[in-house]
Amino acid sequence: MATSDRHFKSIILTATQPGIIEIVFYCLMILMVVFQICIAFMSLAGFTDPANVLELPVVVVRP
Repeated sequence: MATSDRHFKSIILTATQPGIIEIVFYCLMILMVVFQICIAFMSLAGFTDPANVLELPVVVVRP
């Protein structure tokens, strides 16, 4: 139990350091790439209307 508590505290310490900002930034970049790939597949499937593609992020951000 002591080792797991120590490991958990180290995770909390590393999460509060400025490096977490870079991790979040990289995650956002990966999400943007995945979103662009989804748009590309949808355009291949026939959803080529730009209005539909532009309305998608609004639906995702504001449910």
